[in-house]
Amino acid sequence: MNGFGNMSGKIIIGLEAHDATGKSETSEVLARIFGGSIYKVSDEMKSERRQACEPIDIFKKFTRDSSPESDEYNLEIFEKACNKMDESYSKESEIINKIRSNFIVMDRTWASHAAERYYQSRINGHENEYLDEKEENILWPKNVIKPDITFEMKLVPDSKRVERMTERAEEEGVEIKPREEKLNSDEQYRWLLEIARKKLGCRSFVFREKRPQEVCALRISQSILGSFDCPPMDTNLKHL
Repeated sequence: MNGFGNMSGKIIIGLEAHDATGKSETSEVLARIFGGSIYKVSDEMKSERRQACEPIDIFKKFTRDSSPESDEYNLEIFEKACNKMDESYSKESEIINKIRSNFIVMDRTWASHAAERYYQSRINGHENEYLDEKEENILWPKNVIKPDITFEMKLVPDSKRVERMTERAEEEGVEIKPREEKLNSDEQYRWLLEIARKKLGCRSFVFREKRPQEVCALRISQSILGSFDCPPMDTNLKHL
């Protein structure tokens, strides 16, 4: 098994999705159903990851194609930044293993970084060290925790997700970020992220229109309870 896997007896569930799908809200409900905890990346760790990428402005690089004359330079600095990101996810794994809960929901996992990395390798022809020989699977690093099950939430039609993102930005009085704009307008970008999640072993859950998070969480919980990857568990549905 690649990645840490479940080495502590805890059940760890990962949730992945395009921005504004409803992942964070679903994470909260799912954790309550199983009496567990939610892990979200701290602001401090987010800052560390941004700082690791600042020298090459990698987040802008994710939103545009590299110019041919600078490709060799971009590849070198891209790989250095990816290594620093992997170190950050290794540190995150240590934090998660210390959480005193038998059921943990990860609101985003290493799969988010891996999907961006896969997109970059497909667009710019960069080598991706985490693809297996046949390029059918993306392998989790040995020092990065891998959830027992990682679900990919997909809201269809995608226009509903875009509406949700726009409404959220207006309510919070913030601008939509460049990467989010690319996610909304670039179908190939979305498609390659979804292909990457499939290669990572994520289980896809498709939700029509905008269902309440309770419905999304219940559907996911049914899959967890019926999975051989997880032992029998108790649920708490009184709050629903």
